[in-house]
Amino acid sequence: MLSKKLVFPGEFLATEEEYSSGVNTFSDSEGRVFADSVGIADFDDAKREVLVSKKSRIVKPAGIGSTVLGKVMFVKDNMIVLELVEAEKNGEELRLLHSTGSLMVSRVSNFFVKRLRDDFKIGDLVKARIIEANTYGVELSTNAPNLGVVRAYCSKCRQELGLFAGSLKCTSCGSLERRKLSSEYSLKKS
Repeated sequence: MLSKKLVFPGEFLATEEEYSSGVNTFSDSEGRVFADSVGIADFDDAKREVLVSKKSRIVKPAGIGSTVLGKVMFVKDNMIVLELVEAEKNGEELRLLHSTGSLMVSRVSNFFVKRLRDDFKIGDLVKARIIEANTYGVELSTNAPNLGVVRAYCSKCRQELGLFAGSLKCTSCGSLERRKLSSEYSLKKS
């Protein structure tokens, strides 16, 4: 009998005691079999083998060096937590294996940063680079000019902030605010 299901790269399929690793699969040191491609997993009970028939283009997971876009969920003086929304590397869309990432104060800028509450607010969209990814989470960095806040919201009225001659200003209430801005900030005004 042959049973099938749609799988993604890194998805657990079986143990080597159940099925041996076939085409487009791999085994780890503990004898677990995983998919290495997006496709249909074929569990061949007669041969006791699992293989993946590629369904579409290969979707790689986000890893070290990948650029992510995240929404600020939590801000403390020494760290922020981002809800990760999308990832890419060299223009190629990547799959997020973690839903959140952390950014420590020491990895925000090449210059001294005293408090992250001054440079990030809840709801801001941040472009960051993954510098470490493991089973415990994702660590991020924004210490390049193109990394940092790409869209900010007024801390008083929650309207989008415009960038006027290097300063962030709310066009609704007139509030002036500061952020660790990306060179790609999206609401530039002349």
